[in-house]
Parts: sequence; C-alpha cells; structure tokens
Amino acid sequence: MIIGASRLIYSSCEWGPDEVRAFAAAWFSLCDRLEHFSLATNPIGPSGVAAFCENIGPGTLPRLKFLNFFNNQVGDDGLRCIAELLRRTPPHLPMLKTIRITGKNDTTPDGKHALEEACRSRGIKIEG
Repeated sequence: MIIGASRLIYSSCEWGPDEVRAFAAAWFSLCDRLEHFSLATNPIGPSGVAAFCENIGPGTLPRLKFLNFFNNQVGDDGLRCIAELLRRTPPHLPMLKTIRITGKNDTTPDGKHALEEACRSRGIKIEG
C-alpha cells in the first residue's frame, strides 16, 4: 500500500525518467507520511532526478527524511537539480536529513560541491 506508507523502496526496478515522472505525479501528493524513499540502482539519470524534483512542491512529502539515489547515474546535472530544489522558498522537503548519492552516479567534485552547499544551509547529510 502506497498511501500511508512510511517507506517506499523501488530499487532495481529498471525505472527510467518516464517511470519516475509517472510515479511522482500520481503518488507524491498522497504520500504525506513517507519518511524513506529509495530509487537505488535504477537508470534514472539526470532526467529522472529532474522528474523527481519537478513533482516536489511546498507541502509535498512533508515527512521525508531519507532520499536514496544510490547507483542512479544522476550526474552533475542531477545533483544541481536536487540543490535547486533544496534552495526553494518556502523550504521543500522540510524534514529531509540524508541524501544518498553513492555508487555509480557519474558525478564530479563540481556537482557534489553544488549539492553540498545547498545541504549545508539546511543541515542535510550527504552520503557519497
């Protein structure tokens, strides 16, 4: 059951950007108790991260604490999308504490730096 779940784990589902976009558009507004969301080991790439971020507005996933982008080939553009999301006002994902970006994510120090700056201002830990 998705509605009312505190953990949703969609690891190794072969999801790409289209699946992330469809899932986020259909379900995120109904997931007000979600604390842990994982897309680990899916080939979502930067476009999948953008699809995730596009579906986060004020009040969306208000209890989310952990976001897992392990092994998603997010690239620097994906990290910058997350950073931009975290800089929005009012704060989006206000309870977020940890973002995991370990694994094969094709990132450089520049992309990580952009995310680190946004996370530092919100007290969010980066694993990766």
